[in-house]
Amino acid sequence: MARSLSRFLYRGLLRMHPRSFQTQFAHEMLWIFDEERKLRGVTKLLGDALLSLGRQWIVRYALQKWLIGDFTLSPGPSLSHELFAWERIAFPESHLSLLRMVQGSLACLLFVMVPLSVLYDGSVRAIQRGPVTGRSFGHSKPFARSGFQRGAPHSGLSAEGSLGMGSAFGDSQPVMQSTNEGLDGPAIGSSQVTSPERNAFEGVLGAFKKYNIVALDEPHWDRVASEFRIELVHQRGFADNVNDIVFECGNLRYQKVLDRYISGGEPPHEEIAALWRNTTQVGSCDSPVYEQFLTEVRKVNQSLPQTKKIRVLAPDPPIDWSKVHSRADWVPFLNARDSSAASLIEREAFQRQRKVLVIMGGMHLYRNNHVTPDLLLGALIERRHPRSMFVVATIRAAGPQYKELEKRIGTSEVPYFALLEGTPAGSLDANPFFQFPFFKIVNGKDIDVTGKLFPGYKLQDLADACLILAPEKIAHVDPKIYENTPYGQELGRRRRILSEGQPGLAPAPPPPNPTQP
Repeated sequence: MARSLSRFLYRGLLRMHPRSFQTQFAHEMLWIFDEERKLRGVTKLLGDALLSLGRQWIVRYALQKWLIGDFTLSPGPSLSHELFAWERIAFPESHLSLLRMVQGSLACLLFVMVPLSVLYDGSVRAIQRGPVTGRSFGHSKPFARSGFQRGAPHSGLSAEGSLGMGSAFGDSQPVMQSTNEGLDGPAIGSSQVTSPERNAFEGVLGAFKKYNIVALDEPHWDRVASEFRIELVHQRGFADNVNDIVFECGNLRYQKVLDRYISGGEPPHEEIAALWRNTTQVGSCDSPVYEQFLTEVRKVNQSLPQTKKIRVLAPDPPIDWSKVHSRADWVPFLNARDSSAASLIEREAFQRQRKVLVIMGGMHLYRNNHVTPDLLLGALIERRHPRSMFVVATIRAAGPQYKELEKRIGTSEVPYFALLEGTPAGSLDANPFFQFPFFKIVNGKDIDVTGKLFPGYKLQDLADACLILAPEKIAHVDPKIYENTPYGQELGRRRRILSEGQPGLAPAPPPPNPTQP
């Protein structure tokens, strides 16, 4: 409704322009209005049209009358006093015709309606934006906002001289600071930021201007990272930049159920829960943060037109656990995890030319990952399409390694987005930032490589940018989903299958390591 009203007003203003101006410029200006409406806002564009109308009828006549002295203006181009090459304006001495009076009445009406439209547009924006702190994320108790404290320094450093978003995308032109939501603020390539939150959201979304694939690592079970992802999909510019989300916690076998749920359908909870409960990673997606994320994407879709609705894709191989009776039945699906995701992304991003946000564990995404002989997702994509995926690594604003990073980016505020390639931050050693427990299988034995995952590599060797968040807060599983439930019994069966020949693995589902890939 707001869009059609604003377009009607804009077309009305164009029709009030001189006929020769309409013939030459009206179509182009209307095209610009349709293209720029979301970026610049209806208010500015209607204001531009009003100024143009004044210039064409008032300023032009005044200049010709006072500067040229031509009181009797001919309807065609003047051969002697041609101030404007495309036309001259004639003011007939006879009484105005009925048509001209109607046009004048419409012009007066437009001058009244335009301010009303501006007020209406501002109120709609305020309603759609709403208070950020009031979102309950689809549950009875909202998450604490601990990871998104605006201007909450961790070490007392000021936000001077931020690294911002550099010039890694070949755009070093300064841009206007953002005072609105969405992508009205600094484009990628700008060092100007209005707040750490705006900087972080715009950094991730801005990467889609050059890349079809943006990969955001997923620290498992982490509430802080989940809050950021939820706020990201609620940004007004998100659906304009992203078509699909590849979400690690999803069994491809249930893609049709997922499509129905995300588009607004109401499948039974047990049916949609099978999506994340029946992946190859037993019990690893039971944290409430994963269901919450899908619920929020579903909410966003409810306010979008059909052509803009976001699709969530399940990348995990289509394992059917009712047919898995031994570890040997499970291993082939486990080994196909990265190739399954790569095939999905190949189809969507390269064959269909869609914009894809990938949300998976970082070890699937980082470059120069040599802890496994297998090619993981990032390597599989890069092998066929070098440097086609923009990788964002999550770094925590905690620990001694962060102190040096904090100095180099010039701010201690979170969340914060910073480019790595060719920057002081990118030249830091990578290992200190990736201290989560990790074991590498060598000759059939588990070798602890914690803190030694990326020997000799810098941050810029692993990812294109980093997203700095507050220290993680684990969102634990509600134990009631296991207690005397069919799912709890099935999970115990799966754990017993996976523990075959693996001493030390308990048959019951232990809390998984949240930092595992």
